[in-house]
Amino acid sequence: MTRRVGVIVNPIAGMGGRVGLKGTDGPDLLHRALERGAVPVAAERARRALARLAERAPAELEVVEVPTPGSAAQTRAAAAALAAAGVDLILFAGGDGTARDVSAAADSRVPILGIPAGVKMHSACFGATPEAAGEAAAAYLRDPGPHALTEAEIADAAEPADTELRRSAYRSGRQIDAAPDRAPLSTVLHGVALVPRAPGCRLGPKAASAGGGDGALEAACARVAAEVDPAALTLFGPGTTTARIERALGLEPSLRGVDAARDGRLVARDATEAELLALLAGATAGAGATAETPAAPGAPPAAHLVLGVVGGQGSLLGRGNQPLSPAVLRRVDRSRITVVADRRKLLALDPPQLRVDTGDPDLDHDLSGHVRVRVAARETLMCAVTS
Repeated sequence: MTRRVGVIVNPIAGMGGRVGLKGTDGPDLLHRALERGAVPVAAERARRALARLAERAPAELEVVEVPTPGSAAQTRAAAAALAAAGVDLILFAGGDGTARDVSAAADSRVPILGIPAGVKMHSACFGATPEAAGEAAAAYLRDPGPHALTEAEIADAAEPADTELRRSAYRSGRQIDAAPDRAPLSTVLHGVALVPRAPGCRLGPKAASAGGGDGALEAACARVAAEVDPAALTLFGPGTTTARIERALGLEPSLRGVDAARDGRLVARDATEAELLALLAGATAGAGATAETPAAPGAPPAAHLVLGVVGGQGSLLGRGNQPLSPAVLRRVDRSRITVVADRRKLLALDPPQLRVDTGDPDLDHDLSGHVRVRVAARETLMCAVTS
């Protein structure tokens, strides 16, 4: 029996990530992203997913294409048309905004599955990687039906204020006042969708931050802050955990972006990929130095990267921190990457592993293995890292 899969690709999804924007919703933000040199990423990620689907798909598979959507309304229309056409599955490439549009139009008449291509993916309808999305789609299409489906949350980041000015400021990375940056990161539930069960292939929804009150995590952050070499260029990923470390150093974090510090001050706040590469150009002379082969006299210390973990998903790289691109990550020695997380966040992960999805499969493979995650002042947990 021929199985039918409908494919939707949001061509602008994820374009804002590496240039420091939190999304590309609307022509204004798209224009801003293009001004900063953003390039499309969704089509390549869709290609990777479809290549895996082609490898693992049932013998008789029909791909139903629709015109490339240029707006949210067109995305909803495309999804509604695919549902009306009776496809077995809608496979879409985008982020949380695309997921909301596709889910609303499909209205549980047909299951959906996301190829992760946005800046952030808080919803539980996405494959862990493009290849995982293709794998999950193939598994479902080989044996479709209610027994192979489950409900998944469709969520998006909670914006820091309810005015259009503040919403625009949040998405574009501009600062209105300090208060939104100190608010805990949170998500808003917009509904549920039918998705393939696909154990191990989908990421769960992003879990809310536990907030303050965890003495072990506070101590872990203080320990990491004490170990930061002031002379080294130190990059901080987004999130409430890394923000605690920055504040322990007397810095004011962006919270939702990648920051860079040196000599006790921020040298970049909510940085773009290009800004990070420029900073790293002068900070890599000491990279790779060891006791046997020390850096040349006067060489700057090797750059240092401090990361948190996305709760509920286990994402380490590739979700909300796209300025940490493959080009940036290749300039930071793996031994100079510090991961800090709440112990409860790690123990709640199912499966119990961290994920990397940088956009470069070769780099993802190199970063896979195991990493020590600091969970207290004198305690680390060894965690598996997979792509």
